[in-house]
Amino acid sequence: MPPGRYVFQRALVGLTDGLGTALYQDVRFRDGPVIRQKTRTGLRSQGWDVECPMSDDGFDALLAGEGLDDLDGFFGPVEDFDEVPLYSRYAQLEFLSGLPWPERNALLVRRAVECLARLAVRAAERGEGDFFAMVTVAGWDEYHDGGFLMPSIWYTRPSNGTLACLDLVAAADADARFVADAVSAVAGARVLRVRSSEAEPSRFERVYVTVPPMS
Repeated sequence: MPPGRYVFQRALVGLTDGLGTALYQDVRFRDGPVIRQKTRTGLRSQGWDVECPMSDDGFDALLAGEGLDDLDGFFGPVEDFDEVPLYSRYAQLEFLSGLPWPERNALLVRRAVECLARLAVRAAERGEGDFFAMVTVAGWDEYHDGGFLMPSIWYTRPSNGTLACLDLVAAADADARFVADAVSAVAGARVLRVRSSEAEPSRFERVYVTVPPMS
């Protein structure tokens, strides 16, 4: 059996058995000698096609449905801040139904952060000095019950003072580690929480992700 196909199948079994993040790295071929190259139809490793039920077309439609493909639309006036969700109806996520729930959520988070990275590039191209955006990841209570996370693009104009009210610090709790693993392929991504005196964050609190140069 080709090594790439074996690693992918073993990882999917692990996810289905509830091992979660520990084997999710194998799905993305980070820990072994297999090199991942993303294609329109799935994953290709060492010349072998590896089946993957993820659809780029599905994500393209998802972004377009929420207006997230119109990057220039983020640069209009904003009073305090705005937050645009990756999806607004569960029906929009039907194309992910064949995946185990940890992988579905990891893909949603990763695609939101990839969108953020494109937005950061577009802001630099436009010379938008007074602009800041990040991904917020909410819905942790639903996630731990087997549901979907809610990634959103949060953006503001730093000159209005809203960003200064958020005391964001590096996060390393279990949920933050799940996000960090999901976005590990995005260069410079940082996973943050609002500073808190609590030992463990509430499931109702957001995880934040920033990318350069807005980090």
